Amino acid sequence: MSNDNTMLKKLEITAQNLRSKIALLVEGDKRVTRAVHTIIEKKIAVPVLVGKRAVIENEFSSKDLMQCEIADTDELKEQFIEKYKNRIRNSHHYSENSAYIAAMLVETGYAAGAVGGADCPTADMARAALKIVGTVKNSPMSGAFLMISEDKKIGCDGVFIFSDCAVMPRPTSYQLACITNDAADLAKSIGIDPIAALLSYSTNLSAKGEEVDRIRDALKFLKTSKFTVDGEMQLDAAIVPKVAEKKYPESSVAGNANILIFPDLNSGNIGYKLAERIGKMKAIGPLFLGIKKPFNDLSRGCSSSDIVNLVAVTSVMSCH
Repeated sequence: MSNDNTMLKKLEITAQNLRSKIALLVEGDKRVTRAVHTIIEKKIAVPVLVGKRAVIENEFSSKDLMQCEIADTDELKEQFIEKYKNRIRNSHHYSENSAYIAAMLVETGYAAGAVGGADCPTADMARAALKIVGTVKNSPMSGAFLMISEDKKIGCDGVFIFSDCAVMPRPTSYQLACITNDAADLAKSIGIDPIAALLSYSTNLSAKGEEVDRIRDALKFLKTSKFTVDGEMQLDAAIVPKVAEKKYPESSVAGNANILIFPDLNSGNIGYKLAERIGKMKAIGPLFLGIKKPFNDLSRGCSSSDIVNLVAVTSVMSCH
């Protein structure tokens, strides 16, 4: 975890104070092994290693294992089948998937949250979250990223939340409003005053059409929100003050946004990867929002430090 980033250091310190139990999918991945060593060394969480006991004992040093707990999927799957057979049609099939065992640990309260996905698709993690942990009433699940830039002049000292970049292909206006509310709650949980922009190819009705109407209608659902939100607006109008002055001078969000709400999954997923790979921003997530307890995913291109960061964020999310 980078020591020169204020947000990451703050999250790390909060996680150290909490020392939550966080379930981690092992998946035989060396990145997870290295991350667990760092998590233990920095006292960020108590790792609950989810996988086959023989694999875990082979992958981790005896010294690290002394400070972890093992959730053996072979030992737990029968308990999983019995407890959740009414939620899943073929619980025998799903019990072989360690994401579902991790979700069971979170749903029962044994672990405060879970992190996985270094070696499995986001879809596997999302299904486990939906079927076992479940969503908050009337709220869709979405996938947000905590995006951190070295440029402290943008966002909240360089920190943004991008959503939805992982789950919903084309949210309705109501769903966009829910996604925005959940992103704002995430911002508050990590100490950011939320300023949310609903992104579009249009700024302040500069264009017309069904896609623009969908975003404007989402804003109507957000009228009573207790945070600053506006739209529709183009990306440059949302984060560049000089552009905002020309395109949307009457908006308190334009030029100041730290939450960027994308109109669909295509733009969201492409947008965060552009920011990460070309813009060199650090991407943490996806963080699954709209579900009852923290159950978060990793990009399969993640590094061991990304895993450490996500564990810290997951721990912080668990106390809100």
